[in-house]
Amino acid sequence: MKPAELNYPVREQELLAIMHALRVWRVYLLDRPFTVETDHKSIEMILTQKTTNHRVARWFNELAEFQPLFKWIPGETNTVADALSRNPGFERKTAQIFRKLKQGEDVPKYSLQDGILYYQTGEYETPRLYIPDDEDLKNRVICENHDAVSAGHPGFYKTYLAVREKYLLPKMMKDIQRYGNTCEMCQRNKTRQTKPPGLLQPLNIPKGRWTDISMDFVVSLPVSTNGNNVIMVIVDRLTKRAKFIAMKTIDTTTDIADVFMKNYVKDHALPKTMVSDRDTKFTSKLWQSIVKVLGTQHNLSSAFRPQTDGQTERTNRFIGDYLRGVINPAQNDWDDYLHLAEFAYSRRVHSTIGMSPFEADLGYVPYMPDDVASDPEFKKLEKSAREFLLRQETRLKVAHDRMSEAQERMKYYNDKNRLVQNLEVNDMKISKDSYDLGISKRLKLHPVLHTSLLKPYRKDPKRWQQVNKVVLADGTEGQLVEAVIGHRKYKGKPQYKIWWLGESKAEAT
Repeated sequence: MKPAELNYPVREQELLAIMHALRVWRVYLLDRPFTVETDHKSIEMILTQKTTNHRVARWFNELAEFQPLFKWIPGETNTVADALSRNPGFERKTAQIFRKLKQGEDVPKYSLQDGILYYQTGEYETPRLYIPDDEDLKNRVICENHDAVSAGHPGFYKTYLAVREKYLLPKMMKDIQRYGNTCEMCQRNKTRQTKPPGLLQPLNIPKGRWTDISMDFVVSLPVSTNGNNVIMVIVDRLTKRAKFIAMKTIDTTTDIADVFMKNYVKDHALPKTMVSDRDTKFTSKLWQSIVKVLGTQHNLSSAFRPQTDGQTERTNRFIGDYLRGVINPAQNDWDDYLHLAEFAYSRRVHSTIGMSPFEADLGYVPYMPDDVASDPEFKKLEKSAREFLLRQETRLKVAHDRMSEAQERMKYYNDKNRLVQNLEVNDMKISKDSYDLGISKRLKLHPVLHTSLLKPYRKDPKRWQQVNKVVLADGTEGQLVEAVIGHRKYKGKPQYKIWWLGESKAEAT
């Protein structure tokens, strides 16, 4: 451009470029309509403008010979023309340094070698190649030091050191940070280095005994002489008292419901709520129908989130620790000790409620043989029914209050090491920390996931993305497939629509 043309308003500079193109390709464009695509919005309306200056008016007269249709397109889609307009040789700082060095002037820290600009801070430092402030060039350099197989997708600091060793880039740290944050391979495969997101959301505290329970199974046990290899574990969420019931793997959902009725319902009636993981026994339509008929609200944990039923998981660990210490070497008599394990568990003081499950549930701690021997007045101990009921009511209130305090304490210490993560998604948010991802039913996965298992996807349309390609047996290159999302017949032959790995679903072919 001429010096005077550099002073034109931006819109007129854009129009000047269009006029230059029309003059160059005049013989091809004169007798036919054509489209001019531009990312400058006002150019689209320029032909309908009523007032303008003399220069633009002369261009209008010249335009009258042609049949142009001006069409605006977003800047991010105008990549070819945009790249040409940002030629690194046109970058002002680079051009000034080049001019001075070619004229023989001294520019501190910069030098020209075979027409290439280098940067060197000290006498003993290796000269570094200077990269102009051009997005495409900078992304290519960072890509070579981050995406390459020999680089191995390092983190921000190691990528920075690798780039800094050979190159000087304007805004180097900022660009490398952005590039690493939007790297699709890193987002897919790297473990989270920050605090896990999702604050603790305790379950509601039960108001009565055996009204709210949690249930789980201890599986893959050695087959006992009685043919059992599974333990059903039921825990009262208020008193923490538990029931351990031996079962068989081959038991059907109907068998499980029958065991539940005979071992729980006959003693404690139907529970109001039940918490469990997503075991297939609990997610089956038959079990859900049975629970619905019984009037019990069944709360299932989100996918891959066993912490929801952490209470029963800890009870399961106790069972394993206890049985390992008493069973025979053949490990086939474990169900003979299950009732003793239940007694031992319920007699121990529970850290949450500050008393034993027996005391919270029954109002007293069952005597052991050594208790009777050490208390000669045991047979004389008598309490009125009124005193017993008052004591039991007090114990339940204490258990409730201590459980509330324990939840607050646990939430305080847990949340110190967690982050609040609000994901901007179109899918349904189930609770404060769970999201419905709308996963296809064909995958047979529960669509609700806890926020600790999710990460926000960061995308940069200007980023130089590595394409996921593989070398086939015949030596040709192929691209990895995410999924087959459609099919049809074309001229009698099947065709499939492929969603390629690493690309958006909209780019499927």
